[in-house]
Amino acid sequence: MFLNQALFIVGVDLSGALVASCIQPSQPIVTFAIAVLVGQEKIDSKRCVGLGFAVVGAVAVVLGDVLVTGKSAAEVGKNSLLGDVCLIANCLAMGFCYVLVKELNKWYSSIVVIAWIYAYAALFLVMTAPFFLSERTEWLLPKQAIPAYLYLVLVISVMSYVVISWSNRHLDSSQVR
Repeated sequence: MFLNQALFIVGVDLSGALVASCIQPSQPIVTFAIAVLVGQEKIDSKRCVGLGFAVVGAVAVVLGDVLVTGKSAAEVGKNSLLGDVCLIANCLAMGFCYVLVKELNKWYSSIVVIAWIYAYAALFLVMTAPFFLSERTEWLLPKQAIPAYLYLVLVISVMSYVVISWSNRHLDSSQVR
């Protein structure tokens, strides 16, 4: 999960939100491809139709963004190529995460799986954050923001991933997003 989030943040910074909105719809497609490659899911006609709809949806997002902004995705970002690579790697990382969570859910509860994922993500965040911060004051939160921050992390984020993990136990990896 850390790699997924880190690559997404860097990718959006370098390529822009427009490019990210164009690449993110490929995440279920990438997850399905990984699940098929590792033997977790099988290809059938229903899934091919679903993939076709996913591709049409991704193309619609791209065309819609171009029509609304009047700019191509490449015109919006700072370093589009590196950002695009980060965003594609973000989709791969999350696809692998969903497939791995599916396997781990066979032996452990959804909450345990997500707890370990969050523990590793927090550890990697603490190890890498100093390389991206220029001043220590960037770590400080105003006291008024702490309750909102805790709510966002503990309720919104953690609960979302617990639900994703739980649904991954009951659905195919490519259906969870």
